[in-house]
Amino acid sequence: MLVGLDYALVDPQFVAQGARAVGGEVANVLVSFGQRDSNNATGVALDALTLQGGGKGFSVTVALGRSAPHVSAVKDRVAGMHGVALEVDADMNRCYSKADLVIGGGGVGLLERMAQGLPSVTVTLADNQRGQITLCAGAGGTIDGGFAGDLVAENLASIMLPLLRAFRPMPL
Repeated sequence: MLVGLDYALVDPQFVAQGARAVGGEVANVLVSFGQRDSNNATGVALDALTLQGGGKGFSVTVALGRSAPHVSAVKDRVAGMHGVALEVDADMNRCYSKADLVIGGGGVGLLERMAQGLPSVTVTLADNQRGQITLCAGAGGTIDGGFAGDLVAENLASIMLPLLRAFRPMPL
C-alpha cells in the first residue's frame, strides 16, 4: 500500500500553506478548470459570474494553460470584461493564495483547494472525478456544481450565489 504524504496527489507546496480562516468579503474569485479545460467550462463560469456581478464588487482571475483548445476565445472574452484577468500557465499556489472562492474542476485541483481551505464550487469534468466530488461535497469540502456537459450559466450562478452572499457584508 502506498500511503502517506510521499504518495499524495497534492504537491506539498499546497499543503504547506495550511488551511486559512474563511470569512469576510469575497474580493477575488478564481476560475480554474485545469490546464486544458476541453469542455470550456471556463466560458460558462464567466457567464455565471457576469450574472452575479463579476467585475463589480469582486475581481475574477482565470487560470488556463496555453494549450487549452479554447484559450483564444477565453482571452477575447476576458479582454472585454472589467475586473477579470487571465493567467496563462499560472502559478497555482499564487492564484490560490489570492482567491477567496474558486469555481473549478474535480481531480487534483479539488484536493489542492481543500488542502488550502478554500471554499469552492466543483464541476465534474470527467466521469472518474464523480466519486471524489460526491465524497468531498458530502463532507463539506466543496459544493457540487454538477457535470460540465450539463453546465448552464444560470444554474451555476444560482449554485454559487449562497457562497457569494455568505461572504459579502450585509448592507445596513
